[in-house]
Amino acid sequence: MNKSNISIINHIPKFMKYCELEKGLAQKTQNNYARYLQKFTNWLKTEKMGDIKPHELTTNNIWEYRLFLSNSPILHDKDRKLKKISQNYYLIALRALLSYFSTQDILSIPSSKVALPKDSKKEKVIKFLTVEQIEKLLAAPNTKTEMGLRDKA
Repeated sequence: MNKSNISIINHIPKFMKYCELEKGLAQKTQNNYARYLQKFTNWLKTEKMGDIKPHELTTNNIWEYRLFLSNSPILHDKDRKLKKISQNYYLIALRALLSYFSTQDILSIPSSKVALPKDSKKEKVIKFLTVEQIEKLLAAPNTKTEMGLRDKA
């Protein structure tokens, strides 16, 4: 592994090119990674770490970033904080960047050091159909046609 003289922020465009050409990630995923890493970039600059190199990033920095995410307001509603599941997306993008450093033989902390909150799945609400909704769904197919008979089955 080699220590890079380039800041993390300046590695991000190369990482994005890597996501496109090497990883073949979908455009939507690339856009999301870019947006999530922009928040990380802004945080680095706010914390006066805009020129931090990959090998200088510590687990304490990651912890501070996680604290920042947990207190970050939602873009359009400043009174609400990011849910844990949303925080995970930001951390997943950061993990992908750290994995990229590893594939490029650039010294940095391992991506496994960026743990994801465990209880983020608890925030998902499972909704069930009511009996009336199920009956309506089953009554919807027109059984006078072949496709309707198939759908009813």
